[in-house]
Amino acid sequence: MNRFGMALGGLMLFAFLSQAQETGEEKGFELGIFKIRPEAEVLGAYDNRVVINPSGNNADGDVYGEVAAALYLNNIDSRYEFYAKALLGYRFYETYTGLNNSFYDTTVLISSSQNPLKLGLSAHLKKSLDYDSFVDANSGGGPSSILTAKPSERFSSKANVGYEKQVTDKTSIKPSYDFWYYLQDFDEKGRSDEEWVVHRGSLELGYGYTQKTLLTLSGYYSLQMNDEENGNIGTVAIGARSRSTDKTGWVAQIGLAVADYEVSGTGQSVVSQIRASWQATEKVSTYILGGNHFQPGSGNKGGAQIVYRLGYGVDWRMVSRWRLKAQVLHDYTEDLIHQASSNSEDIKHFLMAQTTYDLTRQIALSLTGKYINDELDADQMIISLGVGFNY
Repeated sequence: MNRFGMALGGLMLFAFLSQAQETGEEKGFELGIFKIRPEAEVLGAYDNRVVINPSGNNADGDVYGEVAAALYLNNIDSRYEFYAKALLGYRFYETYTGLNNSFYDTTVLISSSQNPLKLGLSAHLKKSLDYDSFVDANSGGGPSSILTAKPSERFSSKANVGYEKQVTDKTSIKPSYDFWYYLQDFDEKGRSDEEWVVHRGSLELGYGYTQKTLLTLSGYYSLQMNDEENGNIGTVAIGARSRSTDKTGWVAQIGLAVADYEVSGTGQSVVSQIRASWQATEKVSTYILGGNHFQPGSGNKGGAQIVYRLGYGVDWRMVSRWRLKAQVLHDYTEDLIHQASSNSEDIKHFLMAQTTYDLTRQIALSLTGKYINDELDADQMIISLGVGFNY
C-alpha cells in the first residue's frame, strides 16, 4: 500500500471517472483507430497571494492572463487502451511581470486489463506554476505527490505487470510487480530535487462474494530508494472491490504496514485506501478517493513521512448547456518517528468550484474559484474567467 499503489490506483480511477462523467455530446473527431480532441483556452484571473512577505502574514495580489492549447488522443475498440495528452500554455502577470512563465502537461498511458495478463505503462511530464492539487477527470491526472505553491516540474514513469488466475469458480490468485520512478524539480532557492524509485511485489487472493463483488486478502513488499535513504515496507491488507452497475464502482482496503528506513528508523501504521465513483443520475456524478502511505525522507522534508489524503467531488450538468463541478482535497503529513505529534503546518486544504456554460458546441465560458488553506497565515483565493474552444 505504498505511494505507487495509491498513484496507480488513482490513475485508474480518474480514467474511469473521465468516462463516467461524459454526459454531453462527444467532442473531437476520428482518424483511423484514434479519437482526437484539440482544445484551446484563454482566461483572466485575480490571485490575492501572488507575492508574500517573509513572515507569511501579508500578501500582494495581482491580475494575470493565461493562454493554452491542448491535444488529446485515445484509441477506439482495441484490446489495448492508449491515451495521450499534450498541453502547452503561458501565464503573464500585470504587475509582477518577473513571474511570467510557461507551463505544460504531457501524458502517455498504455494498458491492457481484459486478459488474465494485466499490463500497464505510463509516463507523465508536467510543469505547474502553483499548487497542483486537483483531479483532472479529462486527462486522468491527479494531485502532485509533493504539493507546493511554487513553480515545479515533475516527471513520473510507472510500469506494472500482473497475472490473474481463476483457481475455482469463486477463488482467484493474482501476483503482480509494480515499478515507479518519480522526479520533482522545485523552482526555489536552496531546495534540491526530490527523486525516488519504488519496487513493489504483491500477491492477492480473491473470493467472489457476488457476481460483481470480490473480497481480497493481499500481501505487499515495497522497496523505496533515493539518495538520502532506502526503506523496506511490508503490508498485509483485506479489502473488496465492486462494479455494482455500469455507473457505480468502488475499491476499499485496510491493513497494517511496517516500515524500516536506514535513517528515519522503524515504524508501523494502519494503512488504507478507498476509491469510489457513482453516477447518481444521468446528470450528476460523484467520486471519493483517499488513503495513506509511507514516503521516503530527503534533504528537503527531513525523515520519512506518512502522508494522508482525502479528496471528493461532484459534477452536475444542471441543463444541457450549464455545468457545475466542485472538488475538495485534504492533505496531511506526519513524521514516521513522531506519529503522535500534530503540527498545523502539515495540514493543507484545497477547494475548487467551477461553473461552465456552453455558448456553442465548440465554445464555452467558465467561472472558477479556488481557495487554499496551507501553512501560511494568509490564505489564497483565485477567481478566474475563461473562454475555451474544443473541436
